[in-house]
Amino acid sequence: MSEGPPADIIVGVDTHKHTHAAVAITVLGARVAELTIKVGLKGSAEIIVQEADTAPRVGSGRVAVLATPVMINLMEAAALNAVERLLPSGHQSLGTRLEVGHYAATPVGMRLRATAELLKIEGRNLHFRVEAFDERERVGDGLHVRVVVNVTRCGDGYCGTVGWANANNRDKGVTPGTRVLSDLKPQGDGVYRGRAYDPKRGMGGSATVRQAGPNIMIVKGCAVMGLFCKEQRWTRIS
Repeated sequence: MSEGPPADIIVGVDTHKHTHAAVAITVLGARVAELTIKVGLKGSAEIIVQEADTAPRVGSGRVAVLATPVMINLMEAAALNAVERLLPSGHQSLGTRLEVGHYAATPVGMRLRATAELLKIEGRNLHFRVEAFDERERVGDGLHVRVVVNVTRCGDGYCGTVGWANANNRDKGVTPGTRVLSDLKPQGDGVYRGRAYDPKRGMGGSATVRQAGPNIMIVKGCAVMGLFCKEQRWTRIS
């Protein structure tokens, strides 16, 4: 696997809360070009449900049917397919909100298709209507918001700063320009190490970014000599 920058990423949705803080990470000094995408764009993604996609295998339930986190991932993929190819060079999208319902069970072996339609553009914020269908019926739907960001190299390593945050997060100290990742340098085998900063808590610590597959990265930040750690799953856009 190449030692390219741990950039071109979107933060994966927290599958326990199905939402996470509305914060866009961009590179210090980077500028986001004007968007050329328009309302009405549509995208889709589909899979054949496998055993690995079921709730017991994912850890979200005991019945061997489609897991809600897998449906959510497919909805995000549909949104990406709607706009990713039209974003300016070097720009990617970051998922900031996903509110969905999952209404019906889909068994192993059945086809699942997710769709996304861009409903509204607010600055760099993209608002989507997302739906999921199996071969019998609609099984889920909801709303999804993404933010367009730019990530690039910073000095001798890689770094990221807050480029945008909603009012709630700004009130908690998450302000544009705050650097949250710094000095990330390749260690080999798809691993980068550097520093992380949590502006909500005013705490800094170590950061490890690990490529877990061609399109998956695990970002881990630790404070107090590694006693307190938090991980996030990030998905690379190819």
